[in-house]
Amino acid sequence: MKWIFIAAILFFFNYQNQTNSLVGQWDNKKGQLLSLHADGTAWWIFYSDNKRDSFAVRYVIDLTKQPYHFDLTDFKKGPLMGKTLFGILTFTDKESFKFDCEPVKENRPKDFSSSQTQVYYRLRN
Repeated sequence: MKWIFIAAILFFFNYQNQTNSLVGQWDNKKGQLLSLHADGTAWWIFYSDNKRDSFAVRYVIDLTKQPYHFDLTDFKKGPLMGKTLFGILTFTDKESFKFDCEPVKENRPKDFSSSQTQVYYRLRN
């Protein structure tokens, strides 16, 4: 029983560390920025030299899956309004992660072989 309690505590702290490590601003250096907040809200920003479009969304991460399941949901406008993007995420190091997603749950990527896979890099203030 003692070992189960210790394992549960270790899992909780690992979960908190991984979730907290996502909080911040991430840029794919190809026109997309993700600003992830601790409360599960986010801004997904698409930008170019002369245009910018922002989407307020919610994100959910499941650290019990490999690769992690990372979903963007609750789009309020645009072509994804009312939909969810079902994705996978893995940290490549402390300053970057890979992300791939599909709009249908059954089509959630299983690995990062897709041409849609994006690498996001942490922005520092």
